[in-house]
Amino acid sequence: MEFSSVVTATFCSVVSFLIYINTLHAGFAYDDTRAILGNNDLQPDTPWSNLLFDDFWGTPLVHSGSHKSYRPLCVLSFRLNYQLGELSPWGYHLVNVLLHSAVTFLFTLVAHTLYSRTVVFRKSQLPVLVAGVVFATHPIHTEAVAGVVGRADVGACFFFLLVLTCYMQYCHTRDTVVSAELVTRNGAKGCRSGAVWEWFYLSASMLFSVLSMLTKEHGITVLGVCVVYDVFLVHRVPVTRLHRVLYRGEFSRLRRGLVALTLCTIALVSFRVYFNGSKPPDFAPSDNPAADASDIVTRFLTFSFLPSFNAWLLLCPWGLSFDWSMSAIPLVSEVTDLRNVQSLLLYSALTLISVCCASHLHHKPLTSSRTETRNGCGKKTSAVLRNGSPPSSHSPSPTHGVRRSISTSKIEHEYDIKPLTTGAKSQSAIPRLEVQCFTPHTITVLALAMLILPFLPAANIFFYVGFVVAERILYIPSMGFCLMVGLGVGMLWRYYYNSQPVRAVITVCFTVLIAVFCVKTVVRNADWQTEESLYRSGIIMNPAKAWGNLGNILSGKEMKHEAELCYRKALEHRGNMGDTHYNLGILLQEMNRLDEAVLSYEMAIKCRPRMTVAHLNYGITLASLGRREEAERVYRHAANIDGRGMKDPKNHVSGIISSLYNLGRLLYEEERYTEAIDSLMEAVHRRPSHYAPHSIYNMLGECYSKLVLYSEAEQWFIQSLTSKPDHVPAHLTYANMLAKQGLLGQAEELYLKAIHLDNGNGTAYKHYAHYLYEQGKYRQSADMFQKAIDSTAPMDYELAFNAANSFRQVKSNDLAEELYRKAVKFRPEFPGGYMNLGAMLHINGKLTEAEQMYLEALHLKPDDHTTKENLRKLRILISQSQSNTGGKK
Repeated sequence: MEFSSVVTATFCSVVSFLIYINTLHAGFAYDDTRAILGNNDLQPDTPWSNLLFDDFWGTPLVHSGSHKSYRPLCVLSFRLNYQLGELSPWGYHLVNVLLHSAVTFLFTLVAHTLYSRTVVFRKSQLPVLVAGVVFATHPIHTEAVAGVVGRADVGACFFFLLVLTCYMQYCHTRDTVVSAELVTRNGAKGCRSGAVWEWFYLSASMLFSVLSMLTKEHGITVLGVCVVYDVFLVHRVPVTRLHRVLYRGEFSRLRRGLVALTLCTIALVSFRVYFNGSKPPDFAPSDNPAADASDIVTRFLTFSFLPSFNAWLLLCPWGLSFDWSMSAIPLVSEVTDLRNVQSLLLYSALTLISVCCASHLHHKPLTSSRTETRNGCGKKTSAVLRNGSPPSSHSPSPTHGVRRSISTSKIEHEYDIKPLTTGAKSQSAIPRLEVQCFTPHTITVLALAMLILPFLPAANIFFYVGFVVAERILYIPSMGFCLMVGLGVGMLWRYYYNSQPVRAVITVCFTVLIAVFCVKTVVRNADWQTEESLYRSGIIMNPAKAWGNLGNILSGKEMKHEAELCYRKALEHRGNMGDTHYNLGILLQEMNRLDEAVLSYEMAIKCRPRMTVAHLNYGITLASLGRREEAERVYRHAANIDGRGMKDPKNHVSGIISSLYNLGRLLYEEERYTEAIDSLMEAVHRRPSHYAPHSIYNMLGECYSKLVLYSEAEQWFIQSLTSKPDHVPAHLTYANMLAKQGLLGQAEELYLKAIHLDNGNGTAYKHYAHYLYEQGKYRQSADMFQKAIDSTAPMDYELAFNAANSFRQVKSNDLAEELYRKAVKFRPEFPGGYMNLGAMLHINGKLTEAEQMYLEALHLKPDDHTTKENLRKLRILISQSQSNTGGKK
């Protein structure tokens, strides 16, 4: 390895690090949420073995809803990140940037290895520098580096380059071994040593190919690139003579490498098929609309256009987006669509380049000569024999050796061997061996292989994929693109070797290009700083997805009106997005616009009938509107929705268990305690390990407590507290039951512990105040209610009504009146609020208003004896008051 190549690679690596340094303080964005924040495989309590059986998102591979993206090595790196810094994004981004720098370093070295063996460049570092800098700064890499989940692509590329490096070294060592076989017996040790290294490099390339595939699926394509390198670069086999590789003796060593690559490929593909199962993953139509198109012409034209779209992103990475699904790229449904011209241009260019390169592939059997000379690449090296056959014993004498000229279309390396001498035979030299070095055409062949082969798994040729375009998928293929750019600039520079003005223009153009790439990359990195900035940047390219995701971010920031506007804009662009309808429903529900929320949930269910969380919140909203029978039906339906093929099975199952829990709670409120227990027990039996059970256990305890089955209730309360020792509701309900049993000391202890755990939120104060009220400790009760009112707990009917009762007992009549008025506003349909407010107004001497409150209470509950009696007394008082007023007059 030359010092200049290391310097160039280091320079490019440093540039790649500096240009992405502004991503270190970015947060988690987009897919990072599910792959990092929502992935249980990162948690310390998850067995390490789960990484071998779960997909990239933490879903078991055997589940019908699995994405089938098997990347355990990448997930392992995430888990190690979690071990070191838990969920601090800085560490995750640092690893990504360092990995990209390492990849840039390796790629530059590989480029040097290829270009240095090309006679037209000799020792020039220019094409190496061009390829390395373009790779380091290309904006298409921002998603792979700035997005944490892009580590799969960067990591796979790292091992990809190690495979290629090892296989290139294997080819060199393999062919060097032949020369060692030509020496005398004293050279046997060197021969054995060379064979050992040969197998070492071959085994290392196989190992790294496994690691590349385990980091991301398309890492396996490096084996195909190795085949191209060995066949077309090392052996320069013409396309028309490829069949000879199967049986000609001169290709015996080539066949050995090809057999190893083939067997490794078969083993890895078989492994993936075995792990993934025979059924491919199911994707939503919006993920890849062309795959769901019924018209075969539309599918063909669209899938033909997408590679040209990706090629354009490599050529002009100006318009980038975090997501290209849905209608971001409209389907190509007509032959007259102008985008077909772009497709034709791409395939025509590839065909022309391929034909041109194929016409310059010439294989020439090796000849031998004793003439000592330097090889065509300008280096004097040890003996290397290509194509696997030792030189013939009938080699021509030194005087008959033929020296061949060097050209860019067919270049022979002439290696000389210094013979070992023994006695009289010391003057006998080992024949000179001729081998071929690389040409611009063979380099182009390898670049095309690196560009095309890693992209094929995403081309919808062998199977449909779950995306339309994904920029991070182009991380590995971009190496082929960068190699061609370096080759092109190098050829131009060589062609105009005596034209300084033209070289100046080339220098300026390339400098401007790199400057533009740097600026674009840094600006694009800024888009990935936060999810909000990322989604705002994508509004132009994919408005439906961007507006919907932006609404989620703004809703989380309590910017509810802005979030609603985003959701509605998203639905204007694409009205059948079930997720967006659902999120809008959640927002409207939080804004207490329940009737509108119901409509949004109905639309979400219409778009996605098996979306359990939409059914769940639909039922909750119906119950809040008093439509309890409808809510019960919705809960029961949600609990029986089939989850096969669901993309997020954990969320789906959680929706089912929550539906059973809320059904049990609804039945509890209707005093149907036995049915409530049945529903809750079903939730217990169907509960997955990731669903926290403490709320279910607590509700079961409440149901058994209402049935006066205190022993069973206590068992469930204890289980709830065992599951979650700081669960405040379980402390309160357990304390309520103990108070009913007369175990006041234990009850008060639990109440006080709940207050400590509640951190001033007010819920525990409210329950403890009610307990003190029932114990006749009105002053203490009023103090606790005041603390509950002053806390962060939201005011509701229960708090206002019970606090008013307590203040009434301690003669704080004005405060009691104020709270009764609030209670009436919270539940205007409840007669008890009007009756108590009337009584308080009665006491405070506001007789006319008190009469109105009594009449309103009787309107809601005409047969209430207490209200009638209070109204009768009030009217007597009013009559007496009027009589006294008249007598004075």
